[in-house]
This record gives sequence, structure tokens and C-alpha cells, in this order.
Amino acid sequence: MQQENKVALPVRVQLIDNWHDYWPGVLKLIERLGKRSCLQLDEDGWLSARQNLLVAFAGGKPVGFFCFRVEPQANSNGKPSMVAVVETCEVDPEASLDKQSVARELRQAAMNRALELRCQKFLGATCVES
Repeated sequence: MQQENKVALPVRVQLIDNWHDYWPGVLKLIERLGKRSCLQLDEDGWLSARQNLLVAFAGGKPVGFFCFRVEPQANSNGKPSMVAVVETCEVDPEASLDKQSVARELRQAAMNRALELRCQKFLGATCVES
């Protein structure tokens, strides 16, 4: 049985949108993994202001992404609060990386971003390897 070689490249996670220089490459990755429908893009290709797209890069190449939306929700007292709802989280199966580590980095960055936006809850699934 052959063991898969997993490269330990440093991964950096960035918040990006359609204005980012890496947007075309990120969009190609999202489309290749069959997740384009998770993005709320308008007719002009602009990402919704309610969505946050965090992308993991290794060696300048996108290797995974985490997308969540922010929305108001009534808390137990009936008062509104903000929640982060996970749309999708994927790690490129073709990347020669430790996919669980990339998924952890993405989830942590997403949770930090949700806290920056004063979200009270983080709802949804965890990252999966495509």
C-alpha cells in the first residue's frame, strides 16, 4: 500500500471578494468543486455583502475555501442578534496537503471573522474533503 505524500506548505487564509486579484482563480476552484451555487452573486458577478468568503492559499494557489453568510435572528428573549450561517466549506482533493489541517485553518479563520462581525452563533457544517 502506498502512502500519500502530504506536503506541509504554509497555508494562509484571506478574506476575499470579486475585487480581489485572486478572484478568477478562486472562482475556478469553487466551480471545479461544484460549489458555485453556494455563492450569492448578482448579475454582474458581485458577491453579496452578507457573504464572507475565506480562502486558504498554499504557494499562491487556492486550496480550499469557507463561505458563510451573516443574518439577523431572534434570540431566546426575542431580541435580534447576528448569526453566521455556513454556506459551504471545501478543501481541494487534488492538493497535496494535509486536508484536515487546511480545514481547521479555514474554520478557525471563519469563526474569528464571525466574531469580528459580532455574530452570537456559528451555525452549520464543518469542512469536508471533496
